Amino acid sequence: MKIYDWRKFTTFLAIVMLIILVCLSQCSKKAEVKEVQDYTVQSGETLWTIGTEFRPTNMSIQEYIYNLQEYNNIGSVIYPNQVLKILIYEEV
Repeated sequence: MKIYDWRKFTTFLAIVMLIILVCLSQCSKKAEVKEVQDYTVQSGETLWTIGTEFRPTNMSIQEYIYNLQEYNNIGSVIYPNQVLKILIYEEV
């Protein structure tokens, strides 16, 4: 393949690279914990219901629950009156 106009070709490559860099920077933004609050588990609540209430919009419920379990050093079972540390994230 022979390139006839190097100026157009290099401009095209620069634009493509810029678009890729912008996409990568947006995709790599992680939600950061803004604060941690104590939360008392109510009867009938699950990690899923707590996750749907407190997760940031840019994070899946599964990821939020995983982070909650890791932070609180718990498994998948929670009990009424159990106090959890709830992660409140900054919206990105």
